[in-house]
Amino acid sequence: MINMKLKIGYILLLVTIVITAHANTVSNPGKKIHFIQKLEQSEKVKIAALGTSLTGTWYYVMQDWLKEAYSDQCTFYDFGVSGSASSCPPGKSGLDQVKKAASYHPDVVFIEFAVNDAYIPYHITVEESRKNLESIIDTMLESNPDIEIILQTMNLVIDVPEMEKAHSTNRAELPEYLKMYRKVAKERKLMLVDHYPNWKRYMKKEGRDAYREIVPDGVHPTAEGYRRILIPELKRVSQ
Repeated sequence: MINMKLKIGYILLLVTIVITAHANTVSNPGKKIHFIQKLEQSEKVKIAALGTSLTGTWYYVMQDWLKEAYSDQCTFYDFGVSGSASSCPPGKSGLDQVKKAASYHPDVVFIEFAVNDAYIPYHITVEESRKNLESIIDTMLESNPDIEIILQTMNLVIDVPEMEKAHSTNRAELPEYLKMYRKVAKERKLMLVDHYPNWKRYMKKEGRDAYREIVPDGVHPTAEGYRRILIPELKRVSQ
């Protein structure tokens, strides 16, 4: 009888450990994008985006969706800069662009810099990336304490030897930067749209050639790629 109780107790302990571990991997369980609710109530919403060259395409694909669904209720501000990271290059970094974004006092801001903060030649450590991200968040909150801040992880990047592109090699620690984004979202109770796992699953399921069709150069998805993978996730976390 004692042995049976010990076995049951051990099993319950293992179940608790597994459940706890799973919970710790979810950055913001149950959180939803709120600005969609405002749009559904016919309110006007100002939406800003801060990020890298990736923002240059995905943000416009999202605009197409929102304009079609909510007509002229949205005002869009794009502060994505090609080649930028959170703290470089000078004058074009996230820390520079956030000042411009804050001056418009948006209701919503999307933020993504992890993919270029992880770029080895930029020499931005995970700790520095976090400090920069926190500063960007705080600046936006100062401009509007009620702003909805949405952090994003983006797509899987791959090396393309035939194009002499070493995107993955030059971002060997990218998963650590993405993990930091998830941690900041959880600690600060912010919305995180975690796109990275979806792109990774697509690559695993469909293969490299299919992935190259929607991410031709190994780092920048096409508009069709975003419509296929990113927009469905945004819609899912908006419901």
